[in-house]
Parts: sequence; structure tokens; C-alpha cells
Amino acid sequence: MKAVPNAEELYIGNHFIQTYSGNRFEIEAPVFDVRDIAHALSLVCRFGGHSSEFYSVAEHSILVHDLMASLYPVADPIEGLLHDASEAYIGDLPSPFKGLMPSFQFFEQKLDTAIRKKFSLRPKRSNAEKHCDLLAVYIEAKVLMKDGGLCFENVNNYKEQADKLSEFHPIRCLTPMEAEIEFLKLTNHYGLNHV
Repeated sequence: MKAVPNAEELYIGNHFIQTYSGNRFEIEAPVFDVRDIAHALSLVCRFGGHSSEFYSVAEHSILVHDLMASLYPVADPIEGLLHDASEAYIGDLPSPFKGLMPSFQFFEQKLDTAIRKKFSLRPKRSNAEKHCDLLAVYIEAKVLMKDGGLCFENVNNYKEQADKLSEFHPIRCLTPMEAEIEFLKLTNHYGLNHV
């Protein structure tokens, strides 16, 4: 029986997808376009599609951006906006399963590193981004999950902070087109459409 190849072995070869803008996206030589990122993320549903309403990764990214901008004035909110940009190219897996799939993690990390370099972001996730990403999960789960997010572990009592912030950062469940437009408005604001 042939052994299953590891992530590094799978990486060798000519693998590509065609993006929304018509570009050929090759994992060995990725070329990123914010239009592709905005469009693809606007069509990917958070929580593996198990939310009460459609809620896109693009809207989640906007929320993380907004939380970073309001809570961490010296942080770079672009990091929040682009923190899940790799999902535009490789999709998403619910977090509990990512840890069981080292090949997926390998490619996700490779793309995240390239995205961070392309958009002049810090090489690794900041604590501000991690904090705001988790706050966003609690804000979203309270509205979008059947149990209101009760089953989510309350890390560092962030749920209480998220409850207070949800008044100022409501979940809107934007349509894919609305989320894509809002995402692109932010990228345009930061001059990322011309990078």
C-alpha cells in the first residue's frame, strides 16, 4: 500500500484555480487581487454554514476590522480585514477540524504568510487581531447560533465584553453583494486596490 504524501510532497506540482477576476491563481506563485478576496469571502458562509441566516466571511472580516479600529487605535485594522483572506483561495474548515488536518494548515499558513507580505502586514497575527477575532465569534454566535453561542468556551470572559460591544457592532447578515461592496470600500479607503 502506498503511503499518503505529506503536505510538502503535495505542494510540488502545477496546482491552480481560476479566480473571479479571471486570473490563474497558482499556490506556488500566488498573485492576490482584493477583488477576488472580497468576492470569494462574500460567498463563504461562517460557521460551516450552520448559522441561522447566511453570514459571510467578508462580513466577519469587516467586523474584526471595525473592532480593531475601535479597541486598538495603534493597531493596523487592515490586518483584521484580511485575517481570513486565505479562505478566498482554499475555502474554510471549522476550527475544530483544522487542527486534525496538517496538510490544510500547511497551505493555509503558506498563503497567509504570502498575503501578509503582499499587503505589508506584520508577519504573524497580532494579539489585537486574535482578541478581536474571538470577540467577533461571540458577537456572531449570540445572534446566529441556535443556542446563542452558549456552547462556546468563554475564553478570558470575552463573552461579557462581546455582549457590550454587540450594541455598537451589530450583526447585519449582509447579502453577498452588500458584503463585497463594503469590503471593497475599505480596501479602497486603505489604497489596497492599487497594491
